[in-house]
Amino acid sequence: KELFSRHFDELEDIYLAETALEEFQKSGDNAISIDEMRAALDLDD
Repeated sequence: KELFSRHFDELEDIYLAETALEEFQKSGDNAISIDEMRAALDLDD
C-alpha cells in the first residue's frame, strides 16, 4: 500500500508539473518582448 501511495504521489507531481508547464507556455502566447515593453514605456535610449 505504501508503494502504491508513493507511486501515486509521483504521478500526481508529474501531472502538476506538466500542467504548470502548459499554463506557462500558454501565458507566453500573450507575452510581449522586452524590446516591445521598453518601446511602449518610452525607455529606449
